Amino acid sequence: MYSEWASLEEVIADNVGQTSVLQNFPNSVGRDVACSIVKSLARHLSVNAADCQTSQLNTDSQVQWTMEVLWHGLGLPMSEYETINDCVNVYCEWLTAMTNPKDSVPIPILEDPNAYTQIIIRHFYSLFIPRDVSGVDRQGMLCHRVLRALESLARDSSLMVPDTWNIILQFLLAVNDTLLSPPIVKDSLGAELGRRVVCVLFKLWLLACSRCFPSPPLWKSFRNMCLNWRHHIALIEQWSRTNLLLTARMLRIMYGPNFPELKLPQDLKEEFPVIPADMDDDRVAQTWFRFLHILHNPVQLSSPAIVSNTPKFLHMALTSEAVVDPSQHPCLHNLPEIFFRAMKGVSAVVDAFLGISQVELLDMSVAPSLSKPVAMTAAVTPPLKKKPAGTKDTKKSNSSIQKQLSTPVTPTVSQVSLSLEDKKSLAAGRAKCNSILHLLGSWLFEAALVGCPIATETKDNTESRRSGSFIGRTSLSSSAGSAPALTGSDHPLDLELSYDAGRAEAVGALCRIFCAHKTGEDILAVYYARFYIILKQGLQIKENLSGPVLSSLLFNACNLLRNDLEGVTVIFPDLVSALEIVLPEKEPRFKLHPNIPLVELRRASIHLLLSMLCLPLHFRNLPIKEILKGLSSQPVTFVSMRPRLINLVVSALQVETDSVNTQMLLGGLLLCTQDSALCEEVDQASVQEEMVGGNDSSNNLLAPEETGTPRQGSNWSLDSDRSSKSFTSITKEFDSAQGLFVRSIYLVCHRLISTWKTDLNVSLAALELLSGLAKMSLKQKDLLECKRAVRWICEYIVYQCSRPPQAHSKDLHSTIVAAYQCVTTWLLEHHKLLNDKECLNTVLEVVEMGISGSKSQPKPNDVPPTYKGDKDLKPASMRVRDAAEGVLSCMLDLVGAFPPPSGPESLNSELNEDSLLRYTKGVHSLENRRCFRYFIIENSIILGMLEQPLGNDQDPLPTVVVINRNPLGRHVWTMRLRQLSRKKSLQAGSRSFLTPPSRPAPSNDCGTHYDVKQSYFPESVHNLPQTQAEKSIPSLSSLVKTTDALEFSKLQSCIQQQAAFETSVKLNESQRCHPKRPTECNPPKVCHEFQTARLLLSHLGYLSLEALKGSVNSPVPSLIALNSGSETFHDDLDMLDDMRSRTSDTLLVFYVHSGQKTVTEILENETPIHFYEFLRSMGWPVDVRQHPGWNGLLDSKILQQDTAFSSRPEDVAARTEFDAISKILYWADHSTELAIIVPSVRFLQLVKQQDMKPKDSMAEFPYVPLSASSKQNAEGANEQTRAALHLDLNLESRQKQTKEKAEKPAASPVASPNLSSSMRRRKHWSRQLSVVGHEMRVLVVWLESYEDNTTFPACELIAELNGSAATQPQEKDIFIIFVHALQSGLFRIHLRGGTSSSGRISMATPLVDGMVVSRRSLGSLVRQTTINMHRRRRLDTDV
Repeated sequence: MYSEWASLEEVIADNVGQTSVLQNFPNSVGRDVACSIVKSLARHLSVNAADCQTSQLNTDSQVQWTMEVLWHGLGLPMSEYETINDCVNVYCEWLTAMTNPKDSVPIPILEDPNAYTQIIIRHFYSLFIPRDVSGVDRQGMLCHRVLRALESLARDSSLMVPDTWNIILQFLLAVNDTLLSPPIVKDSLGAELGRRVVCVLFKLWLLACSRCFPSPPLWKSFRNMCLNWRHHIALIEQWSRTNLLLTARMLRIMYGPNFPELKLPQDLKEEFPVIPADMDDDRVAQTWFRFLHILHNPVQLSSPAIVSNTPKFLHMALTSEAVVDPSQHPCLHNLPEIFFRAMKGVSAVVDAFLGISQVELLDMSVAPSLSKPVAMTAAVTPPLKKKPAGTKDTKKSNSSIQKQLSTPVTPTVSQVSLSLEDKKSLAAGRAKCNSILHLLGSWLFEAALVGCPIATETKDNTESRRSGSFIGRTSLSSSAGSAPALTGSDHPLDLELSYDAGRAEAVGALCRIFCAHKTGEDILAVYYARFYIILKQGLQIKENLSGPVLSSLLFNACNLLRNDLEGVTVIFPDLVSALEIVLPEKEPRFKLHPNIPLVELRRASIHLLLSMLCLPLHFRNLPIKEILKGLSSQPVTFVSMRPRLINLVVSALQVETDSVNTQMLLGGLLLCTQDSALCEEVDQASVQEEMVGGNDSSNNLLAPEETGTPRQGSNWSLDSDRSSKSFTSITKEFDSAQGLFVRSIYLVCHRLISTWKTDLNVSLAALELLSGLAKMSLKQKDLLECKRAVRWICEYIVYQCSRPPQAHSKDLHSTIVAAYQCVTTWLLEHHKLLNDKECLNTVLEVVEMGISGSKSQPKPNDVPPTYKGDKDLKPASMRVRDAAEGVLSCMLDLVGAFPPPSGPESLNSELNEDSLLRYTKGVHSLENRRCFRYFIIENSIILGMLEQPLGNDQDPLPTVVVINRNPLGRHVWTMRLRQLSRKKSLQAGSRSFLTPPSRPAPSNDCGTHYDVKQSYFPESVHNLPQTQAEKSIPSLSSLVKTTDALEFSKLQSCIQQQAAFETSVKLNESQRCHPKRPTECNPPKVCHEFQTARLLLSHLGYLSLEALKGSVNSPVPSLIALNSGSETFHDDLDMLDDMRSRTSDTLLVFYVHSGQKTVTEILENETPIHFYEFLRSMGWPVDVRQHPGWNGLLDSKILQQDTAFSSRPEDVAARTEFDAISKILYWADHSTELAIIVPSVRFLQLVKQQDMKPKDSMAEFPYVPLSASSKQNAEGANEQTRAALHLDLNLESRQKQTKEKAEKPAASPVASPNLSSSMRRRKHWSRQLSVVGHEMRVLVVWLESYEDNTTFPACELIAELNGSAATQPQEKDIFIIFVHALQSGLFRIHLRGGTSSSGRISMATPLVDGMVVSRRSLGSLVRQTTINMHRRRRLDTDV
């Protein structure tokens, strides 16, 4: 930079080498003259206000002679402190001639202040010449005063000319060189004033750059003289601070005010002045660049031989018998900390250009402790005393020096802990990687290899390197410009001092530079090569392992595999090896970087692991290139690394204790398992296609519309590549999907019931993983393992419910509810589990515990069970009870029967009153719904009964059609009363079941009839005499009184008549033959009119005497008849049918081209084919006008009436196929419906068009805003129409209220009871959306350029789609899943927003921020994460 300019070092040395004329006289003469004259001058200064007089020095000669005396007085020994102090006072007061002159200033100085000021400044140098150690403190005080005077002079004076500025800067350079050039000696003036003189030098130099820019020779002198001061920490600190100040100003100049402001440390703001505001941009740029290079190469600070190669160190070595080699001076033990601080300063500049502006990253007052303590204070060394030369003394002194050298220095321990969050906030407009590397790369590359043996190895093996080596194809000498060679310090002392702290900073800075790579950005190949070599050295775990370097590398390289860095996979094996000594261990086997907590290091390692999991199955058998020549002849393939990655995930989960880290690992475990299962499924399908001949049209697994409704739980693969070796054969050696499935169940369940059961967030993540495993599509699933999984989940529920009352909280109950949902998922996906008696009993016990709060029999065969009627219902909470009842309902209604025949779109029957009336006999009007009779049973079920038989019924049997509306939905049953089973009836004949069964045919052969009189007592009984007791019972006639004689005679007559009738019948029967036709029993005629509703309710037990008595005594009768004649009754039923039994979620998907920032640009995008495939992997297309399930935003019944947007041009239709106007993508399971919408410009036009309509026409508007204001408006309307929108059981009061309201004039459409159906439906949908949406929106954004995630207008998009009546959505209510396609074919995931007060929403799995997923599993993982987000928000908001 200054090669063509001459240095001013000799000029500066000549100026400071001059002496006063009094030096030619004896010391006593000069001292006496100076003392007497200075004392007289000091008496009349302004500091002595009582005796202040005007100076008597009126000529230049007088002033110059006096100044010679003062000059000599400044150089006196510190024993003459008073004289020296007076000299300083005189000169400081005379310097006020440049600012605010005092009365004591001589007239010649006032007339020519610059000339005399220059002389005074030169004379001040004598004060800074070191003297006796005993007077250092007093000398330091005087020097401080002089420095303050110079600062005031430079800051306040407006008379200074360039020559005066040059003299000030030369004086400061001379003073710094005098004090800082020699080796540090304890209690010396240099140790006392070193920090202060350097600070003043940098301050005034910056000020000079603003007012009088220094000349190139002066800059060169400054740069050359700094080489003599590099063993002082103060110089490096001040250099780093100055660079930060100038860099902050440069950022505003280069990138404008929108670039993140560099937050400077508070102590730097207080101690150091801000760059002058009037300093123009060109001067700032020149000053910044020159100060940045003022130390030459800061990497040389790691070499004691280079630092000590100065005249003062050589002079010390020649004059000292204890130090033979200058590089062995004990003060050089500070070089590791000095090197660290220099690299810290360079690293801070790198962070500034990347947009990382955290204050703690710029704190230069701390350094990591990387070695053992040593007995040195303030980085100074005590003076070495000379001793006579002798063998014994020399050996003793040399041994003491060697002992000191063998003990490393102790840098100051840092109190600042770094966090990964500090590294994520990169500026969108940050500098390019090449630009930063051009500026600072040469230093960083060299510093990152300090102490590494790579230099000699690369030099020796350059010719013998194999052709396939990565480095062999990239010449290290091809670096542009100033890129130095890969050399480390080779001095013997380097092996004894640890420079790992500075090296770690350099490696971390390089990692941050390369991880800041933008989409489509080019980096020179030589930079890639050198960076990968540095990573190779830093990831060494056997030889040359450096804990701080490894920690810094892993901590700062989180995004290494997430960016499109060319050839980055060459370090894949080394990264895996490094993670194997970090993640599986609770405590690492190496020394950590003190500023990086173990939790943050493990989190960074997990981020790296999550970006590697899909690489083995993506690249399969592709060999991994070697950077340098290796010992192994067998190349390493990607798929061979898969078992190690899986073991890393499993091992890390076993030892991880941090909640966030554990959730990230659980997401990675589910990714591994699902990706493996999908890969096996794709390979198996490809093998089958090859066996049958391979039809091209059948290769696409992404066409659900061609195969009808997709099977439940299927995941359409997006992987179209075919490997030469199928994955099935590869997994013979490694874990298959089935094996990983079993390992995951064992690990997660055991940890869940042992360690994670008290952690809410981890429990939710574990249950989400188990639910994902239940839905996995495997060729063979071991039901025994599934049974164990269900049993372990039930044990978890039992433990949580059994915790003491003080432990019960909303969060605890949320985990229990999530566990019940997980059990439901397992039972639905593996319905054969209920065939197992033990599994069924376990599930029912847990359901019973959730409903009642305890088990009937806590331990089998221990105590007799407690019956339901004897138990007190004390559930853990109503939420838990509802969840348990939901499990029981699903077991009875859905297990083994899902999806229903109509498909998963609807759990309800597609039949309703209107559809049934179309086929009912005798009903010709669809409006005649009064044929139905409605009852409420058990205060929870509405039964609608139709007693007319349907049109396809040919048999006049008692038939009733029942529409059952319960919390699980709407179901339609047809019931008939039969005397025989249907099978027997069909066997007997088509109409035989209408006639009763005939009696057996009689037989005429009845045998011989004997007329025998039966005798009940012996014949001799009449001959026995009666006893007195027998006569105790009087006869009936004897008891008859006169008043009862008439009744007695009537009774006696009846008895006689009956006896005569029986006698005649016997006589007639004895005379007749068989069969006796007149007396044969015949069935009654077939009845064709029935009260079937009464029959059904009677059979159900609701019309028995006991039931009726119980209804009278209970507060809510078990059976209530409803008045179906109300005008709004059927509208209320329709609204009830529209309320869904499953949760309904909406997912908005956007495609963003590179650089797009506005709403219109994003909505007008044309989606490419790979984005279309991604959409189809998340759901199947449905027509919103015919779709019975959830459609996201629109009321399909009302939309059918709006044909304005039904016809679209073909090009528009192709671009906006799933924009919710005609089609959406849909997915559903037993508990959730998901509508996937890709909004378009036409959709936005529809919203705006409806916003412009009058308020009374909004009744026909099918779009429902999603904002809170819409919810409030809908709720306000519902308050006014509540009487018209509920099923009132009090018929008389209902009719009275309806009549009163009909008489009143309607103030508004809302207040009218005769609301139109569309208006009422719109209000209902608004209310429903506010419930199921939980005011949280989930967006999926496909980015062509990853950097556009910072400028994506999420709030603006939602606000536009909500319409004009909506309020601005809050950022916390919007959760965004960014998807960015990498050049490798994998996809990078970035999650943003959606954080609740508890922070649970943003950690929903399986997707994790920064995860890299495969093409085949992308859609499934996005869908699962979306559903889990909504479920966690519901758990967070439920009460």
